[in-house]
Amino acid sequence: MLLRRSLVAVIVIAAGIAISSRAADEKSPAADAPKEKPKATKLFKPWSDLTSLSDEQKGKIRDIHTKFLADRKALEDKQHDDIFALLSDDQKVELKKVETANKGGKKSADAPTDEKKD
Repeated sequence: MLLRRSLVAVIVIAAGIAISSRAADEKSPAADAPKEKPKATKLFKPWSDLTSLSDEQKGKIRDIHTKFLADRKALEDKQHDDIFALLSDDQKVELKKVETANKGGKKSADAPTDEKKD
C-alpha cells in the first residue's frame, strides 16, 4: 500500500513538472517578443496645457522633441570636441580631471575643497 502511494506521488509530481515545463516553453517566445503597448506620452509646457490634442498629435510632438534632444546632444558634443582641440596638453589633462570630478556628483559652492587658497 505504501509503495502504491509513493508510486502515485512520483507520477503526479512528474506530470506536474512536465506540464509546467511545457507551459513555460509556450510562454517564452511571447516574453521575448516586443510588446506593442504604446508609451504614455508625457508632454511638456506649453503643449501639456492643450487638452484637445489627439494621441497622434501627442506622439508626433514626442517624436519631434526626441529628435530635438538628440540634435542638441550632437551639437553639444561637437562644441566640446572643437573647444577641446584648442586646448594645450596641460589644459586637456586639467579638463579631464574636472570632468571626472563632476561626473561623481556636482560639488556645491559651499563644499570644502582640497586646495588651499592664500
